Amino acid sequence: MYQFLPAQKMWPLESVSIGHHIWRNMLRFYDFLLARLSAAGAAQQF
Repeated sequence: MYQFLPAQKMWPLESVSIGHHIWRNMLRFYDFLLARLSAAGAAQQF
């Protein structure tokens, strides 16, 4: 079960935190894009 422990040394904590920061920014941008698309769709219905 602990055989994946040496493999985690190849992934430093800095790259994991940077990847998490990029992933959160991508999700925030996707939410912003989805809100823009839904607002444009609601504007076209009226």
